[in-house]
Amino acid sequence: MPKFENLTGAKFGFLTVIKQAEHSVCGRTRWQCKCNYNECANICIVQSAHLKSGHTLTCGCLHREKVSQLFSKHKRTKTKEYRTWMNIKQRCYNLNCKFYYCYGARGITMCERWKTSFENFFEDIGLAPGLNFSIERIDNNKNYEPDNCKWALEIEQARNHNVNKNSPFGIRGVSKKTKNCYQVTIGVDNESIYLGCVSTLEEAKKIRMQGEIKHWQKQITK
Repeated sequence: MPKFENLTGAKFGFLTVIKQAEHSVCGRTRWQCKCNYNECANICIVQSAHLKSGHTLTCGCLHREKVSQLFSKHKRTKTKEYRTWMNIKQRCYNLNCKFYYCYGARGITMCERWKTSFENFFEDIGLAPGLNFSIERIDNNKNYEPDNCKWALEIEQARNHNVNKNSPFGIRGVSKKTKNCYQVTIGVDNESIYLGCVSTLEEAKKIRMQGEIKHWQKQITK
């Protein structure tokens, strides 16, 4: 059984944990939190997992505010959802975009329904669950379209990037140096960090996962 972690006093997004809620749901610990967004001060109950993952950042007031903004044309350009939509279009169609070679140059496009209308994009994809979420293509070889996209934590999305050309093992950052040696690396701030060299692919997977949690999660929470 996982060790109990007392979150009292901790801050997650705009929420400050006051105390543990009296009743859990399906065995999941919940916490009574105070919302500090824009002097809201509402009290809400949130599961531990939703606090730690960044899924829940406020009592819901930020969600309501963003929905209002999204349907106000002069304000929606400031929202994460609108910027995401614009960034996807840049990656797919702007030859001067620094990421075009990873998307448009590979034939990755945005479906016509989304390309011509932010409202359609928002209707299909909805609000981002939190600040650390971005759009992920479930199949990296397919386009930006409703059946192939979802909001995902950045650390989760990073694991879905194209496999390194030197790794035929389905794991980014793993290459075979000798018969009994799998070398594991990870990219952080445009630098390659050596994580180790192990004798089995299973060990390599484990080390790579630990490296992602250590290095990428640290970047997300800065």
